[in-house]
Amino acid sequence: MSIERELLNEVLEYFDPLGLNTEHCGDLPERIKKLLAQPEQQPEAWIIVNRDTGYRIQVSLFPDLYNKDMFEVIPLYTTPPKQEPLNATTINYYLEAGFEAGVKWAEKVHGIGGGE
Repeated sequence: MSIERELLNEVLEYFDPLGLNTEHCGDLPERIKKLLAQPEQQPEAWIIVNRDTGYRIQVSLFPDLYNKDMFEVIPLYTTPPKQEPLNATTINYYLEAGFEAGVKWAEKVHGIGGGE
């Protein structure tokens, strides 16, 4: 599990299961649960860096065999995870009403959602 997912799980554990600590958080707990429900992208390969010499090699199997004190293990991914477009409510919350079309255009240009 990635560090980010571990942190999101800790945040969810912080929230009171009865919802008593969420009045100032809006729909944040539900958004975190939705994000965690998505499959985690797996690395295609790893770069192994010797901490003493800086020497680097690329490996495609068994990155956990390297001693973490001697080597830094950097995951490599093929593509970033797909992002969903913002909904109109969220856009209007952060922006003034006239900017919705511009935000939708920016999402399309950056390949967010189905508008590639």
